[in-house]
Parts: sequence; structure tokens; C-alpha cells
Amino acid sequence: MEIFALIAVLVAIVWGAVVMRRGGLLAGCAIVLFAGIVFGPPFFNLPGGPMPITIDRALLGLLLIIYGVYRWLGWTEPRSMTAADLLLVVLIGIMTLNVFSHDWRINRSQPLSYLLFFWFMPAAIYWIARHASFGVRELQWLFAAFAGLGIYLAATAVLEAQGLCQLVFPRYITSPRSLEFLGRGRGPLLNPPGNGVLMALCLSCGLMMWPRFDRRGKMLLAAGFAPLMLAGMYFTLTRSVWMGGAAALAIVAGLSMPRRLRTPAIVGGLIACAFVVAVKWDSLMAFKRDKNLSAAETADSTTLRPIFAYVAWQMFLDRPTMGCGLAHYSDEQKPFLHDRSSELVLSKARPYVQHNAVLSLLVETGMAGLTVFLLLIAHWVREAWRLWRQTSTPLEIRQAGLVFLALMAGYFPNSMFHDTTIIAMMNMVVFFWGGLVVNLMTPPEESDDRPARASRSRQIASRQFS
Repeated sequence: MEIFALIAVLVAIVWGAVVMRRGGLLAGCAIVLFAGIVFGPPFFNLPGGPMPITIDRALLGLLLIIYGVYRWLGWTEPRSMTAADLLLVVLIGIMTLNVFSHDWRINRSQPLSYLLFFWFMPAAIYWIARHASFGVRELQWLFAAFAGLGIYLAATAVLEAQGLCQLVFPRYITSPRSLEFLGRGRGPLLNPPGNGVLMALCLSCGLMMWPRFDRRGKMLLAAGFAPLMLAGMYFTLTRSVWMGGAAALAIVAGLSMPRRLRTPAIVGGLIACAFVVAVKWDSLMAFKRDKNLSAAETADSTTLRPIFAYVAWQMFLDRPTMGCGLAHYSDEQKPFLHDRSSELVLSKARPYVQHNAVLSLLVETGMAGLTVFLLLIAHWVREAWRLWRQTSTPLEIRQAGLVFLALMAGYFPNSMFHDTTIIAMMNMVVFFWGGLVVNLMTPPEESDDRPARASRSRQIASRQFS
């Protein structure tokens, strides 16, 4: 078995080198993301204190070295600092101060792990994507690669939900050793909401190829790819995923179609959604989804939301500025569960983490962390909207902005019902696409020093929109 694993690793290294040579840093970022999604810690990890070594973390370390070499050789495109960059620096500073101003050693250094995996690593991939050199062709390949990832994720979700475990790869996805969400389309992340966000993103990327396809290709997208992606999202059996998928599809279709059709399509879609919700309300609130969860327990899960909100608000009032500390929520909530002034059964929340990303950040990092995070996301959304509106820019460049808008449409409905900031690879994916948008919206700087490097940078810049 070890020899096959070694052969697979060698083949992956060779192909990775080929892809990097063709696609540069952008391809390197995609390799890191795909490795983290499909071959993350459940697939392979070497224990190493607060930061176990995994395939994606090793690849990111290698990518940072390659980025340093590219930067030294002048193969990147230096750009001036933007508001997004400054907000990210402030955010990382707040998160770092937050962790080390509280007890970062609790629960086997979990706060430090959160800081490294959910904030430092996403910031690193943002910075690399922010300074990568690429053109239209590379963006086309990026859309196609994410569409291919979506086909894998959707097919895997369908197979999981149908109990065809022997066809699922990697095998740990259907392993009963991890019982949470078992029986739903949890995917390689072992998390249905995270899997749903990724599928919404991949569906959007696949639809970006519509203008370049002929009639047969468009039929394949409409009758094959899109239904498979929607089926994959359905079989997550997660209401927030359904809402996020519908929102992402509405963003792509609504902003791409002619203006005269946009309003009727949006109104018709809203009426259809309202009709389905009205007719299927009871079944939407209570249905069996996990193998170890009854329909009654599914319905009961909705009653937890007011409890989570109440406890979070009380915790925020106790420490409003810097919060109780990153990854301290589970420990710090315990005293608040004994509040007798509320009619809510607060003890129900004891086994759970916070199920809302905004409230989680508010409680753990206070107004400081949440405000800067929301400002950063808002700035990325604004830049993505401006990019999509630049009608004189090549379509593929504009589509990167549309994809980010669709990603946010899929992300935020899930973040309202789950703490998406601690789902594996979520921040990595969001920060990567944010860096891509800022890259495309920031013109390269010209440098007068080191003529050879400047000449190489100009050659790269000349291919930017070729």
C-alpha cells in the first residue's frame, strides 16, 4: 500500500510542476485549495503539536517559497497597497492580539490552531493571489477546474445520500468513525454546509463557460452539469445550502441575462420560491437527514437558534470590545447557560458551538474583530461589483467578479445558520477569490530599479489581458 501511495505522490508532484509551469502562482493556489478540499486532515496528517502537517499545509509552505523566488526574480506584478490589504493587515493583527491576550494554550492550543489555519493561511493565499500574474486563458482554466471539482463534489454527495459508499472516494467520507452528518452529502470536508458553499461556487464557475460554448456545450451545461450540481446541493439535506445555492444561481442568471428579462425572471423566481415554501413548510422544518437524527430532532434544531442568539448577546455585553477570545466560546458560554431570567431552555445549547458566523466573531473577537471582518468582505463585494460592471474589460476578467458575488450569495445564508469561519477551507476559498478580485482591480506598478526584473514584469503585464 505504501508503494502505491509513494507512486501517487510522485505523479502528483510531476503533474503539479507541469501545472505550475503553465499556470504560475494562480495554478499553485488552485492546487493548494483542491488538495485541502479533497485530501485534507482526515485523509492524511502527521501530528505536530498545534499545527499537524497535512498535504495542503505542506503545499502552501512550498508555494510561499516559490512566491518568494518569483518575487525576487521579478516574475510577479507588484501592486500598491489598497484598502482591502490594509483591512486584512488590521484583521490579522486583531486576531493575533486576541489570541495572545487570552489563554492560547487551552484545549491543546486550539486558539493558536484557529489563528494559524483559519486566518494566517487564508491571508497567505490571499497575498499570493493578490500578486499573481495571469491572463484570460488562466482564468478560463480556473473556471473549468472549479467546475470539475464541482462535478466530483456533487456526484459524491449523491452517492453518499444514496448509500453507495463503495463508490465514494476518499473512503473516510462515509466512514462510521465520524458520525456527525453521516447519511448526508457532507463531502470530503465532512460538513454539508461547507460542501454546499463549494458546490454553489463550482456551479457558478461552470456557468461562466456558457458564452464560450456552442449549442451542444450549452445543452450539456443546462441538461447535465447544472442538474447534477443542484442534486448535489439538495442531498446535503441542509436548508441553508438550498438557500445559498438558489441565491448564487439567481445572482449569476440575474446579472447575466438581458435587462428586459431580469425583473420578470426575479419576480417569477421569488413567487415560485414562496409557493414551494408555503406548500412544503412542514416537511422543510422536519425531515430525517442524518442516519442518527430523527425528523423530530431536525425540527427541534430550529428551536436552538433563539437560544444561541440570546447566549451570544449576553456574552457580547459582558466583553464587547475584544470578546472572550478566539476558540473560547464553548468554555466561556457555560456561566451564561445558568441565566434564570430567560424563559428559554438555555441548557440545550451546552453541547454546541455557536451556529452563526457573525455572532461567533462578535462573541469571540468583539466589535473590533467583527467590524473589520465585515468591512473587508464588503470591500471585496464592492470591488467584485465594480469589476463586473466594467463592460470594456474582457468577459473572463469581469466574470471573476461575478463568481465572487455568487460565492458570497452562497456563503452568507450558510453563515447565518453555521459558523462558516471554522469550517475547513472556507476562509481559504473566500480569501483566494477576494485576492483574485483585488488583483484584477489594481493596476501593476512600474519599477525603475533592476531593469532586468522590470523588463520581465512588463512582459508578464503585456500578457495580462491577451
